[in-house]
Amino acid sequence: TVHPSFFRFPTHLTHTFFSFLHTMPGRIVVFSTSACPHCKRAKRTLHTAVVDNADQVGGLAIHEVNLDLHPNRREEMYALANAKTVPQIFLNGRCIGGNDQLEALVESGKLLDELKACANEEYDGKPSPPSATDSTEADNVKAGLTAVQDPFLPLIKRIRMKKGGVSIKNRMYHLRMYSHCFVGSELVDWLVENEVGKTSEEREESKEKRREQAVKIGGELYRRGYFRHVVYEHEFEDAYLFYRFCHDEKEAETCLNVVKRRVGGGEGDKDEERDGIIEVDNHDIADPSALAKALRREMLTLYDAFLSDDGRHVDYEGMKKSPLFSSFCEMSRRLHRVDVSSLTRDELLAFYSNVYNAVVVHANVVIGPPTNGVSRALFFTKSVKYLIGGCVYTLNDIEHGVLRGNEKPPYTLRRQFGARDVRNVIAQRVLPKEPRVHFALVCGAKSCPPIRTYSAESIDEELSAAAAAFFDADSGCVVDADNGAVKLNKILDWYSPDFPADRIGFALSHMTKGTPKYEQLHELVVGGKSIKLSFLEYDWSLNGA
Repeated sequence: TVHPSFFRFPTHLTHTFFSFLHTMPGRIVVFSTSACPHCKRAKRTLHTAVVDNADQVGGLAIHEVNLDLHPNRREEMYALANAKTVPQIFLNGRCIGGNDQLEALVESGKLLDELKACANEEYDGKPSPPSATDSTEADNVKAGLTAVQDPFLPLIKRIRMKKGGVSIKNRMYHLRMYSHCFVGSELVDWLVENEVGKTSEEREESKEKRREQAVKIGGELYRRGYFRHVVYEHEFEDAYLFYRFCHDEKEAETCLNVVKRRVGGGEGDKDEERDGIIEVDNHDIADPSALAKALRREMLTLYDAFLSDDGRHVDYEGMKKSPLFSSFCEMSRRLHRVDVSSLTRDELLAFYSNVYNAVVVHANVVIGPPTNGVSRALFFTKSVKYLIGGCVYTLNDIEHGVLRGNEKPPYTLRRQFGARDVRNVIAQRVLPKEPRVHFALVCGAKSCPPIRTYSAESIDEELSAAAAAFFDADSGCVVDADNGAVKLNKILDWYSPDFPADRIGFALSHMTKGTPKYEQLHELVVGGKSIKLSFLEYDWSLNGA
């Protein structure tokens, strides 16, 4: 074993190295995020310019500070660039802005002069390239995701035995048939008979005490996502209520993050476990925050690998054949039994935003993007589903049900979840509504905000950055100063109840200050004259089209 001190530079050499670093010829530092199309374009433009003019700019180095990998560098970028959007490009210590400003330099023919000046200046060390001392989120992105089998799995297998297990069968209630379900009180009976009275101490306890213990065990199995009430209206109770194991959930059969088995679940005379319809993840339940971050990393790696160098297209067909996609799919199955019951509001916003974005990528790869109004409606309401924490979710369930606090989808009369739906309990913990969450969701269309991922620890600043990127782009806001007119993205029309009445003021408050668009809109607003507001046509064509 090599002692850790073997890898440390001697103090005097470290000082010498960084002294040399700070006085060496200039360099380019690009602050970016993974899977950002604007970052991709900027990096390609800079690389091409440096390579094509190597005789004039020498070995001018380009260094990337990926804020997904180095989140501790965000505040530094905000302070140095006075901006919360990426990319931010620095020629030595001078920020030239983002990709729009870089393209303006290319069009004006001034980029080469800027690069030559940078190459001939001494680098003062700010901002610095990534170093080994930076905290890297990728280092422990899967921390907290245990790879061990769920300790309750043997019990589940015994409960599901064809002989000697709980009675799982089709049952009728109020003229409606519910397939492959069991009764809550019958599971308690089984647990009292087969689990609770195993030790001498337990046998000496009163029947009431043993039944209380059995109810707690049933509640733990419910919390671990092994089964749900057949219409999601009750948590586990010692009552004549019907519950269904995820293994037997017919609706879950078409979820993108499940693996189907042969149809089973019926009674039989063999002493074996029922087959079930789907394979349910059998790992110990994962910490939701750790799982969301791991999914985030898988999604970013996958998306970034298949985002074109010009940042304009995503190769969904190429994704399908990639080992990275297989890894992503495997990770997505860990959502089957995740427990979100104890998550805070910020954790729920981050978790479900990340999951929504992951589901969209998964759907575009596996079943393809919607091509017309009918397929688009089905895409969000029926054809795209995920099994999360024992419940089946559509994209609308995640967006309107959870992230919008169980709000009505546009042009509909009913809320997404019924008042007694257990998913509505989660939705109520997201209130008050967060309007910026609309800028966190990607649907794969060209008008959607650039794909981003979120963490509970910095959800507020990340949503602010997403909102700034949204309104800074022409797909989010167009200002016609001469005619006193403003066009906003259709999202602010569709979801107008989620936004303040003054939607123009809302857009202005979230733009990057100091940009030409900000100054134009600010002048219109403070001018006091009536502003003509209209909405941009939404571009549903796919990123990968």
